Amino acid sequence: MSTPWRNVAGAAVLLPVSVGYLMLALDLPDRPMIGAPGPGFFPILIGTCLLVLSVVLLVQGITALRAGDAREASGGWAPSRQAFAVLGCFAVYLLLLPTVGFVLASIPFFAVLMHLYGARRGLVVAVGAFAAPVVLFVIFRYGFRIVPPRGLVDF
Repeated sequence: MSTPWRNVAGAAVLLPVSVGYLMLALDLPDRPMIGAPGPGFFPILIGTCLLVLSVVLLVQGITALRAGDAREASGGWAPSRQAFAVLGCFAVYLLLLPTVGFVLASIPFFAVLMHLYGARRGLVVAVGAFAAPVVLFVIFRYGFRIVPPRGLVDF
């Protein structure tokens, strides 16, 4: 099966799943706490993102089919070393998260992922690996009032 047809088939599966998920998320009860998101906030956000990405996948597949871009995949899919490295890093990250906390576990995790995906300048990796977890922590802790795992560092 060519890549455009895979995109259309994947979107055909993901669209009803995302619509069903979003409908279930919209049925979650609302919590009347001022200044805090209700229990349905993140499921609605995830469902909306899934729906938008499914539509984009469908449009991408249809436009590739119309353009006549029906190249056959050469040899099929084979997992790469990079995919296993990312999966291994994620497993280590999940193991470290409860003990060392979100910020301290995320800094090396982001650094390794940035390196695996091609960032080679040390300053860019250092600043990005430090800034991304800190910004995410501040957004969740003070914006959403959701406390990520603190671990060794208490903010």
